[in-house]
Amino acid sequence: MTCASNDASTSTETTSPPKCAAQSPTSTVNDPNSIADTTARLLGEEVLQKRWHRIEISDCSWATFRTYLHALYYDAAGWIPSRSRYLAHVYKDTGTPAPELQARQQTSFSAQTNVNVNGTPCCSAHAFYRLADRYLDVRLRERAKVAILRSLTVDTAAFEAFSSLSRSFPDVRDGVIDWIVDHADDVFKSRGWQRAVELVDEGALAGGATVMNRVLTAVREKAARDAREAKAAAMLRGRKHHLDADSE
Repeated sequence: MTCASNDASTSTETTSPPKCAAQSPTSTVNDPNSIADTTARLLGEEVLQKRWHRIEISDCSWATFRTYLHALYYDAAGWIPSRSRYLAHVYKDTGTPAPELQARQQTSFSAQTNVNVNGTPCCSAHAFYRLADRYLDVRLRERAKVAILRSLTVDTAAFEAFSSLSRSFPDVRDGVIDWIVDHADDVFKSRGWQRAVELVDEGALAGGATVMNRVLTAVREKAARDAREAKAAAMLRGRKHHLDADSE
């Protein structure tokens, strides 16, 4: 009985239930501001986790890719001196330079390439052309081609004509050949052209015979065309002279 009485008294005793999280004065479960802060924090962490990615570009240099991205966003690109310019410098005064001289000239040439043009990234127009072609970007590929053709000189034209880029891309090759044809007399006297002829004779220039035949054929065609135009102009002058004489 005592136990029963004690149990009854215990069971009827009023006790306050523990406060739940929603009733706690410090709870923030239903606080809109707290929910927003938590969401923002979680989203911020997610953004931070996704902000940086490692992308490996293995088929071009960083300088080329950086210049390409700059051209995409800002429509501007700078160009470093081409290798044909370096080769023209090497072979202009010497047939085949000694290794130490060539190394010194290469070092001097390379120092000129680490520049920006008014803050615009620079790279090789050849490398830029290849990258734009790989991405099927006709506009930027054409920009690189124009840069290559505009940089041609009597001393560099031969090296550009026989370059791997010209062998791989007919539009570049044809543009260079057209330039050579227009300046044939001076180009054929250059050390670069003479060196190209030597290498073609030795069979040491891949595709060299094909390029040489194209150039010589284009030169002959231009000479024949110029001769026909000169003959036609002479006939017109003669006819005009006879007409003037008859009118008198």
